[in-house]
Amino acid sequence: MLTIISLAGLLASPLYSANGYSPSERRTLQTALEMSLQYAELNRFQQSCLEQQPGSEVAKTYPVIPVDIQQHNLLLQQKLKMSELSSIALIDGKMTRFVQRNIPKLTDCENSQSYQSLLDNYELSHFSLEIATELKQAPQSADANNQRLAAAKVTEIQQLIDRSHSIALVTVSDRELLTVIEQANYLHLNYNNRYIFKVEQGWKHITATYMGMHIAVDDDTVASTAAEWLIFLDQNKHFIQAVNKNDAALHLRLLAKPEWKFDNKGNLVRLN
Repeated sequence: MLTIISLAGLLASPLYSANGYSPSERRTLQTALEMSLQYAELNRFQQSCLEQQPGSEVAKTYPVIPVDIQQHNLLLQQKLKMSELSSIALIDGKMTRFVQRNIPKLTDCENSQSYQSLLDNYELSHFSLEIATELKQAPQSADANNQRLAAAKVTEIQQLIDRSHSIALVTVSDRELLTVIEQANYLHLNYNNRYIFKVEQGWKHITATYMGMHIAVDDDTVASTAAEWLIFLDQNKHFIQAVNKNDAALHLRLLAKPEWKFDNKGNLVRLN
């Protein structure tokens, strides 16, 4: 159903993303937003004046908006490929704020000149939208866009898990504190830095208890380096990726329960 969209309704609509559009398409979005907010303000003002001054001849003689709501909405639907026009308001937060600042708030019911000025601007916006570039696809709501990005992230992480030979949760440890026996369980013997990884638990194939880090950490940087990491190794025990545990909540959720761990004595314990 085609209805007049109020200014308040427009500004309360879901946020839509304008990312991925060409400059000409972004101009179309801005023009559509200008036209919608101008139309909403004209209708709000006219209705407000008629309610405040039912017998006002001034309000009754305001020029009628030359484009009816059906034409107005159909043009928006055609150019933006949107069936739900109440979602147009916040196509882009920065763009919306810019457009809002340039649309005057009409307050004086006796001042028909300000109404006429906004009406002229609306007609110009309407004409500009008629000749504007149509969008190739409708704007996506922020929720839909976030869901798409989240799904893509899940796929990306799952692919990382699938191609990893070993996955382990590790902590940063001081190599100089290792015992002779612990040194025997050390991987990456050509890694000469003092600070290394101690493997706590993991998934898939079992790793050595200790291994070199993916980055060089020294006494000056160890305090500012994350203490726990989730690491992904290939078949040759080379790093594919290392993720700060603070950023690995989704990774850990997809991995579920660990399959093995090392106890306090460095003994391997299989968990399932």
